[in-house]
Order: sequence, then C-alpha cells, then structure tokens
Amino acid sequence: MVVTVYLIRHAETDFNKENSGFSQAEHIELNSQGLIQLQDLRRVISRINFDTIYSSSLARAKQTARALFDDKSIISDDKLNEYLHGEFSPDSKEWKDEYNRLLKEGFSREEIRPFGGENIWDLIKRANSFLRELEKLNGNIAAISHSGFNETLINLSQNRKKEDFMKIKQDNACINILRYENNQWNLLSINDTEHLNNLKPALEYYENIEIIDTKLKEFIKDNLDLSNNEIYAVGDLSINKVGKYSRVFRRYSGTPLEIATNLVNNISKEWKLVCLLKDRTEYEIGKIKLNNVEYKINLIIPKDYEKFVLSHKLRKINLAKMKEKILLFVYNPKIGKFLLLNNSGKKGKFVINEIISEGESSEAFAKRKLKEETGLNAVEILPLEWGSVYIEESNEFKEMNFIAFTDSDKISLNKKYSAYEWLSLEDFIRNIKWEDNKELLKIVLAKGINKEIYFNKKERGQ
Repeated sequence: MVVTVYLIRHAETDFNKENSGFSQAEHIELNSQGLIQLQDLRRVISRINFDTIYSSSLARAKQTARALFDDKSIISDDKLNEYLHGEFSPDSKEWKDEYNRLLKEGFSREEIRPFGGENIWDLIKRANSFLRELEKLNGNIAAISHSGFNETLINLSQNRKKEDFMKIKQDNACINILRYENNQWNLLSINDTEHLNNLKPALEYYENIEIIDTKLKEFIKDNLDLSNNEIYAVGDLSINKVGKYSRVFRRYSGTPLEIATNLVNNISKEWKLVCLLKDRTEYEIGKIKLNNVEYKINLIIPKDYEKFVLSHKLRKINLAKMKEKILLFVYNPKIGKFLLLNNSGKKGKFVINEIISEGESSEAFAKRKLKEETGLNAVEILPLEWGSVYIEESNEFKEMNFIAFTDSDKISLNKKYSAYEWLSLEDFIRNIKWEDNKELLKIVLAKGINKEIYFNKKERGQ
C-alpha cells in the first residue's frame, strides 16, 4: 500500500502579505495575488488524479480547495487548521515571560495555553492524528492547509521530536509531496513554488553589487566552514540583479542571495529549510541588511553538483583574502590646491594608491605613505566613507578613499614619481586619470575639503 500526499498551503491573503505570524481567523479570504497564484497552482494539480481531498475548515483553505478541485468532494477537517495562539504571539517576550512564570508555578508544558488559544502540543497532537489517518489510506491525497500545520506534519513524518523540529519555509500556494510506503514516510519535495516563477515582481531599485558581494563574503567567512569549497552565486545574484522587489515575493522583500557549494559538513539547526526539490536542497542561513531591506542568504546544496554547475548560469565567488588599498587625495588648505603626481611607470596623472601593510591601520598607513612618497606630513586624514571592490590580475581589492590635509607644499618625491603639480579642484578633476564619474568625484572632494562627508549611510548602502 502506497499513499502519496500533496500537502498544499493556501494561496495569499492580505494577512500573509502584511504579517509573518499565524492566524486562525475563520473569514480571511484570498487577495488578488492569491487568485493569480491559484491559476498557476491549478495547472500543476490538474495533471494528478486524486483519490481523497482534504481541506482545513478556514475560509482561505476552503477557497483554495474549491478553486483547485471544482465540484469534487472535499472533506473539511478542523485538524488541518492553523495554529491558534490566542491573545499572545508565541514568539513575543510577553508570552515567553508568562510561560516561564507558569512553569515555575508547577504547571506542565502541556497544560499551559495562551488565553483563547492552544499550545504547540495541541497542534502536534492533531497533526499526528491526521498523519496516522493518512497512513491507512491509499492512492493520491490532497490536503490544503496552513504554514504552521504543514511544518508540524512534515517534522512528525520524519519522527522528529518537538525540540528537534526543522524550521521549514512554507510559501503561499506551495506544494509538499510526502509518500508513505513500507511503513515509512519519505519527503519527495518541500515548499515547491517553481510553478510561481513567472509571478516574480520587478525590482524597485538595484543595490550596489560590490557592496552586496563584500558583505556576503564577510558573512560566509564568519559563519561557514567553506574555505576549501567551490562557491557560486546562483540565480539573480549570479547576474548582479539584486534589489528590493516592488511587492513581497515568497515572503521576501529583497532578492534572495543564493549561493551553491559542493560540500557542507554540518547542517545547523538554526537554518531554515527553504525547499527540497529534485535537483537540490536549499536553506536560509542568514541575512544582510542594506537600505533598510533584508536580503536573505540561501545556501543551495545540489544533489548532483557537477550537473548543477553545468546546467545553471553561475558566477564563482572568490573567498581568497581581499587585499585592502588606499586611494589618497592630498590637499593643502593654505593654497587651496590638490596634489597630482606623474607615475614614472604609467601614463597619466594620479594620486597615491597603495596596498595596506598587514597589521597597520588604513589611516596610519596613509600618513606613512604620504611621508615616504612625497616628504609631506599629514595634519589630518579624513576617510571619505567611499571606495570600490575590483579584481585586477586575479587579485581582489577593496579600495577606500581618503583626503590627507597637509600644511606644506614642499615636495620630495621618491623614485616612483617623475613630477608633480598643485592644482585647483577644477584643474585637478580635469587632469586626473579617473575611469569613473568625475562629476561625482568633484562633489565628494568639494565637500571633503570642508570636512563634510558626501555619502551618508543610506547612500553607502549600510
């Protein structure tokens, strides 16, 4: 006897769009986006002949079921309803404090319930009861339910205790497939939303991909033991299309930062299972924040790594230690001019640009280099909170820009430079070899000489 269960989360409601919590409100109905999701979900579900169809008794689940199965017989079952947390959110400090107080008074965890609600053990009990019912059936079963119930049922099917439950993402209109055979439940897919790919919204704006890459590498180095692994950017990240969605998509407000690797030694209990598909398992492992938008970091573990690499458009992420450089603009406020240098080995006119010595701060290094290369003393070094990340001759550099204020115009060049000149800001901008936006450079330096920073935190992407 084999039973295959298609466990489906209902389509989107306005509550889902605006909240990430649970609700057992009876009369919440699907919104316009949810109705669109149903069309794509129906195209997948209509290919399957179902022997039995279940739905939770809540309106949004019943509305989803009716749209998918027309006039077919649908069994409404309260056991499939969403977790009812009553007047307290289970994640709130208020409830945690009350819960701990009741435990200290001698109540068991099974006895403690928020006012007007149920506890997690009640949810586990009814999910387990439904799971045992499914094991007695045969054929293809559809069950339309909710994120909290689905997550609980999936964990119970794998004989997990409450304290070992996986965190499992359940997007609106997702499909989970579980098969019961030979007295064992197998997970065939989890949170499959491939049928909704065409609904991905446009981006309101694009983030600076260099800042995204830098922060992502910092996260990987600090949180993952992947130093000997190949790591690739996948999906939108691989083609540098990262930004804020015009509307929430799969519960993401910003593009997920997807990375793939060939080997992961340990799966953390803190990771959330994003999806289990035929070709990969994906986990939500962290986040970075830019411009007040959260970008979730998703780790993909392919089932066939070599095939995955060959069949997807990927961009390799180099985790080798990034070399740090300074770009130093030298300004003399007494004469109101900037220093421009002729490099003996290069065509064009430049400013001081050097790789920072290991163990030395960028400001101390800037002062030392200014003295060694020009003979000038720096009265003050001003970080411009501005820079770039780039690759040159297979090395990756993080370059930060500074202004050095000096009170002397007497120059003693080392052999690296053949000539120099002091120029007004206008002439300096006109003559410097600068591949990027010279108008922006002019604005930044004009503010910098007055000890003002052009780039505020939002503009820096922090």
